[in-house]
Amino acid sequence: MKRGALSTLLFLILLILSACSESHSVLTLERNGKVSYEYSFGLMQVVYEAARSNEEDPFGTIKKKLAEEGFKVTDYEKEGVQGFTARQEYSSLESLRSSLEKNKGRLGASLDVVTEKGLFKSTIALSIKTDFSSVGDELVTNDQAEGFLPENFTKNMDYTYTIRLPFKVLSHNASQVDEEEGLYTWKLDPFSENTLELTYTKVQRGVWILLAVLLAGVMTLLLYLLWKARIISFQKEPRFIKK
Repeated sequence: MKRGALSTLLFLILLILSACSESHSVLTLERNGKVSYEYSFGLMQVVYEAARSNEEDPFGTIKKKLAEEGFKVTDYEKEGVQGFTARQEYSSLESLRSSLEKNKGRLGASLDVVTEKGLFKSTIALSIKTDFSSVGDELVTNDQAEGFLPENFTKNMDYTYTIRLPFKVLSHNASQVDEEEGLYTWKLDPFSENTLELTYTKVQRGVWILLAVLLAGVMTLLLYLLWKARIISFQKEPRFIKK
């Protein structure tokens, strides 16, 4: 009877709590092609404590598996919310895509990248899909919380995804934009699959450098030919020879 009363009480607490959890993802793109990804997930302190089992961290399994995948995992605490933050840097968007695919059940996101390469610039289209249906399955809970927390921790979740980039954005479906900082943020619904879309252009710096080198070579050759033809002479400064 006592156990049933505790289970009912916990269930009611989970139902009436507002913003009982939060999840924030930040994807940062660099000009050199490198990418960093940061994911934070937390529960309200009262829910976190209710989910504890023999002082064990409810996020212990998730944190351990993310650490095994190369993520730097730290504790996350903010205004009565307790959880974890996982961060990792990647050499490219393709490396990030593979990592998200492996950890989809823990991070709740997948990435698709389509690149159209031009001579002087490339157009990159990002499509990110979020799905929280399996996130939370690895939460460690006690007997009273078992069966309640995974179904209720997303209730009224503060759920956002942000992309930070230094490139010119051609199109997007973000709900909030800070063009000065290059920030594009989506406010998401944890109960449905969300599709985030953003397309940007990236200048092919290597091509411009090659063109500059070729131009310098052509100018050097032209000056050499003019000098050989005795049209110009080099002393303190180039000058035309008068005949």
